[in-house]
Amino acid sequence: MKTFIKDLTPETVIKRLRQGEVLTADTGKTIELIDGLLIAKDAGDWAVGVVIGTRDITQMYFDDPEPQIEIKIGGFYRTRDDRKAFVFSKNSEGKYCVVIENELPYTVFEDGAVFDYDDDNKDLIEVWIDKPVIVTRGKYCEVIDMLKAGKTYDYIKQECNVSKNTIIKLKKEMGLPVRSRKGKEKYEEIRDLISKGYKNQEIADKLGFKYATIANFIWQHPELKRSK
Repeated sequence: MKTFIKDLTPETVIKRLRQGEVLTADTGKTIELIDGLLIAKDAGDWAVGVVIGTRDITQMYFDDPEPQIEIKIGGFYRTRDDRKAFVFSKNSEGKYCVVIENELPYTVFEDGAVFDYDDDNKDLIEVWIDKPVIVTRGKYCEVIDMLKAGKTYDYIKQECNVSKNTIIKLKKEMGLPVRSRKGKEKYEEIRDLISKGYKNQEIADKLGFKYATIANFIWQHPELKRSK
């Protein structure tokens, strides 16, 4: 599996090179780190002390092994340090969002490797098989369940003893919209005007917005759309 360096941070690339991994391009060119120097090999030629240029960034990759496990949303997996992790969503970048009991969420690639290579003990290495004991999922998993059920922030804060910022972070990781106080007031105003029969342009004029802003806002909130 090709992991292109354009999808990684410079710090991650350097760390992987220091661990002995080799950068490869489809042209056959390779770059590796030997005794602190970047060595490039290309068609039998050698170059010592090279730099990774713009073209290299778009063409070179680490040749990683194919995924050994299939990550599924809603599944439980064993981490490298033998803990139980729950995969609860997939973000817009194609990475899976994971939570471990009593810890904040993090993301992994499709092969289970953590996005932050400084914390690779949280890699997902195999499907979790429950032992014949009762295992709790932890308060963050309970928060996720309550968010899916549509519970309010105040209710979740009281039941799970977590801060509002933690709830918002989990909600963002799940890809759910987070409405600010200002956004909530705007939502209520628009909903009230729609219920009174105002058209989009009339709402825009009254609230001082552009027509496109109102139309887009209503599109993002299907429950506000007028029945035909």
